[in-house]
Amino acid sequence: IGSGNPRTVVGRLPGAGTLSEEIIIVCAHGDSDSGGPGADDNASGVATVLEVARALTGATATGLLPNDRPSILFIIWGAEYHSTKAWVLAHPESVGRLRAVINFDETGIGAGRDAVYYEGDDIPFVAPLLRVFESVADDHSRDEGFTSTYTSVPAQGGTDAYVFLPRKHRGLGLIDREVPATTIFTAAWDKPSLLPRTPGWSSKGWTG
Repeated sequence: IGSGNPRTVVGRLPGAGTLSEEIIIVCAHGDSDSGGPGADDNASGVATVLEVARALTGATATGLLPNDRPSILFIIWGAEYHSTKAWVLAHPESVGRLRAVINFDETGIGAGRDAVYYEGDDIPFVAPLLRVFESVADDHSRDEGFTSTYTSVPAQGGTDAYVFLPRKHRGLGLIDREVPATTIFTAAWDKPSLLPRTPGWSSKGWTG
């Protein structure tokens, strides 16, 4: 256990066409704390961001991505919440072009159930993004290496995506715009918990 001066690392995959000036952030915090273990919170999230960056860079090189697409910033935050807040305050021009934020936090192991969750289905402007995640999960749930258990959940708070959300949705209130911001995770605590189902939501990947 030690302390240091964390640094935020940013990589950029340029967009193209009419959407190139818009930005999607794919991110994870790179530090750990006494809640740990650090391998899952949050080295697993960092590994996920690196894999997404590798896959999308390869897809760009082979012409698989649309001709009109936003730029993507892959960001590893030096310190959870603190570095994210500092970046938002230091980059108002980029914040003004944000189209979505996809945060990965604890994507390594589940707590009591092997499942993937994506949060914020009770936030109206986040819901369309989560519908896309549902569709992707439906398409791949039977593929080797994918979990067959997945679902959206209400906003829980407590991670970097909330820096980009209004205060009334558990956010910090730093941004006036309604930017779809979500966190994908497999477990956020050391034991299972029960959450209310958001009205109007159900999932093929979560029965009962």
